[in-house]
Amino acid sequence: MTERTTDGSSTLARVRDGLERRFGVDPRSLAALRIALGTLLLLDLALRARDLATFYSDVGVFPRSALAHHYPAMGSLSVHAITGEVWVQGVLFLVAAAFATALLVGYRTRLATLASLVLLVSLHARNPMVLNAGDVLFRRLLFWGLFLPLGARWAVDVDTAATGDAGDDGRDWIATVATAALLVQVVLVYFANVAFKLRTDVWLQGDAIRYVFELDRFTVGLASSVAQYPRLLELAALGWFALLCISPLLLVVTGRARLLLVSLFASGHLGMFLTMDLGIFPLVSLTALLPFLPPSVWDRVEAATEPVRMRLWTGFPSVDPRRVELPVGQRARTARSVFLAGLLASMLLLNAVAVGLVDAPAGTPEAVEDRSWNMFGNPPESESWYVAYATLDSGRNVSGHVSAARWGGPTDGRDRYPRGRWRKFTSNVDRGDEDQLVAALGRDVCRRWSASGDQQVRAVTLERVDEESVLDGPDRRTSTVVWRGDC
Repeated sequence: MTERTTDGSSTLARVRDGLERRFGVDPRSLAALRIALGTLLLLDLALRARDLATFYSDVGVFPRSALAHHYPAMGSLSVHAITGEVWVQGVLFLVAAAFATALLVGYRTRLATLASLVLLVSLHARNPMVLNAGDVLFRRLLFWGLFLPLGARWAVDVDTAATGDAGDDGRDWIATVATAALLVQVVLVYFANVAFKLRTDVWLQGDAIRYVFELDRFTVGLASSVAQYPRLLELAALGWFALLCISPLLLVVTGRARLLLVSLFASGHLGMFLTMDLGIFPLVSLTALLPFLPPSVWDRVEAATEPVRMRLWTGFPSVDPRRVELPVGQRARTARSVFLAGLLASMLLLNAVAVGLVDAPAGTPEAVEDRSWNMFGNPPESESWYVAYATLDSGRNVSGHVSAARWGGPTDGRDRYPRGRWRKFTSNVDRGDEDQLVAALGRDVCRRWSASGDQQVRAVTLERVDEESVLDGPDRRTSTVVWRGDC
């Protein structure tokens, strides 16, 4: 009987060890995740600030009245929707930047993570028309980070003299429900996307990336050069689809095999960054891969950066983590684990519903069925954009893209959307209530173009251009006037 008990205990120990190796995370990976999230928050704020008045105030293309009409539940989630004043939005951006900086350096990490998440959700809720899958993943990485020791390494919170740079609890491997949820979340993004891609033949035929590269609104950088080799694009499409299919192996393999898989996914996202205008999505995806990196990578990183790290952190006063974190008893830890396990199960269910593996429970709102990961599942074969034609007080007629800061710009070409948020907004306008949104777009053109020139804009006409992509042939284009108004 004793021998059987010993064998059973040994088996359980091996199973537990195997699960911890696959669903655990090196604390240095969490530190790198924290630094990357803080950096991305600052970058995201800087990029959005260029269109602060246009996208986040009542004088822009999406005033609070439009938010209440199109997304009635969102206004209650957004601090940014309390007022439509431009200066208030600017203050909120600065507050968010301060918390992002605290997260970056690891100062009061838990508080900085929570505040950054709240402000990011608020910002997203203020204008859902400009969001993409990268924004959804960004929020979820921050959310799971709330339950992880992001400040255990390379942080102001850590008193390295007292802990020997071993983290706030001395552990060199962290395996919890939260680490499992973080890793599973990333794999769900990839594997759910497979289900969406299987709903069309273009990925299996290798034409998907060719269709994407035919659309000027997405392509940047090296895209024009790579597009000259259609066979290469076909191989890239088939290779990426195959990689997505084996993405669950990220949770199965360890060590060098996992590092190889992470490198392949990272190469794909880097390729997207160099050829496609997807905002911060490729960078968020690269950040999400950091927790999968094995300890050997961080051993090399620490060895290479030790002199820099020592000089950097000695410039900051250390904060005892025990002053930052409230003491948590065993019952509280158990309750938190149960809560996180429930969230993880819900996340799995929602993704299963979204891809059609199971039916949604009766009465489930369609908005709850998570379809965030349908990234190019069925690549668009057409695109549209808006051109503005304005009459100045002098009677002179001028034109330009609606996203242009002033009149006189080109009305065709790859620069029709200088920023991805503009492309996302106008594509959502096409699918929504055009009358209200297009009118707001026209009034915003009046405001921006009048402010940028010596003459006031008297009237504006908006024209939507639709272009259908044809592989190995000329594209087909039509134009339609969608709004006229006085300024």
